[in-house]
Amino acid sequence: MVYFDLRCVPIQDRFVVAHIKNVTKLKQKEQENKLLSRQLKQTRKMVELALHNSNVVLYSFDFRKCASCDKINCNHCFQFYGKINKLLEHNQHICLGLAKVSHPEDSQDFFLLFNTIRSRNLDEYTMNFRMKTDGGVFHSFEVLGKTLERGADGKPVLIVGSILDSQKHVEYEQSLISAKERAETAEKMKSAFLADMTHEIRTPLNAIVGFSDLLGDETDPLMRDTYINLIKSNNELLLNLINDVLDLSKIEVRMMKFVYEKTALLTLMNEAYSTVKMRISGDILLVNDGGEDIYINIDRTRFLQILINLLTNAAKNTSQGSIHMGYKREGEMVRFYVSDTGCGIPSTELEHIFARFVQLDGRKQGVGLGLAICKGLVSQMGGQISAISELGKGSTFYFTLPINGKPVPVEESKDTSVIKSD
Repeated sequence: MVYFDLRCVPIQDRFVVAHIKNVTKLKQKEQENKLLSRQLKQTRKMVELALHNSNVVLYSFDFRKCASCDKINCNHCFQFYGKINKLLEHNQHICLGLAKVSHPEDSQDFFLLFNTIRSRNLDEYTMNFRMKTDGGVFHSFEVLGKTLERGADGKPVLIVGSILDSQKHVEYEQSLISAKERAETAEKMKSAFLADMTHEIRTPLNAIVGFSDLLGDETDPLMRDTYINLIKSNNELLLNLINDVLDLSKIEVRMMKFVYEKTALLTLMNEAYSTVKMRISGDILLVNDGGEDIYINIDRTRFLQILINLLTNAAKNTSQGSIHMGYKREGEMVRFYVSDTGCGIPSTELEHIFARFVQLDGRKQGVGLGLAICKGLVSQMGGQISAISELGKGSTFYFTLPINGKPVPVEESKDTSVIKSD
């Protein structure tokens, strides 16, 4: 297609001068420019949309405009493109506003990035620093700067780059570090557990073997009875340790079976009191505060296991003073407590005491399974357990159980036997 430009000029009302010019190339160029303009506008809109919906902001910084700025009339040497920080947008001079959004503990900022690129004559450089967001909290940002133009001296004069909100990456990295630390702690706890288990198993076994050998050679009836009692005592310690390990494993895989029955609560409390009373030192006063005479639907064996574990733990950490036990009805729940005047628990360790294999004092007997078993049993019986303590002034353990408790469905086990001592 050919385009012409036609112009007519009348002369003396009788003649017309016509000027015809071939403007095909000019018309084609104009059409190309319109097409390019539409494509550029479309591309710009797409880039603006992409920047607006992403965590990336583009910017440009011109050293020449910055050097000629009088700090009164902004030269706009620093320009943002995309979803910018509104706190910066509200400042007339971005260079002055940066101090208001930069983290006070960070030495790195935008101008350190620009000066590093210029002083080292770099093509590009990346820094990480924190800035305050529109919500008033500090986020970590990864800022990239790239040289776009250089001056006559070869130094960068125009820098363009991107700003990426990397807070989620930082938090994810911190979570990985925390997970690694927890895994390392768990590994140390496992090693300590194996060492403690070895010691706890070897100690009664050595006593059993040693006194059994002496028993065969002893003729004095009194000494023989003493050796027999020592063998039984250490046998009971060994069996209790193995049963604790078995119980904890069943609790964790929810294979512990519960047999519920209506039981007088005062009877259970007295039974636990009588059992523990014979085990504690005469310097410690064990007091059964009792409570309301009510019946509770409960697995008496597991309940006594919880209460006796807590009482034994209190006796282990109390050298003198008293241990109180009791309960109080709270609606459809019963709140039990075991309080002692012992050494207490540091506040920093209080949240960890119900974890497996935790021993706050390595000199105490045991491998740190008792409280973990208590927590597992209480949870599976529909209650909660907690503790309060003050170092040097004693501790109080609380746990709740429903009055009308119901058996918790458990998985069937191929072997549900528990070792029992005669």
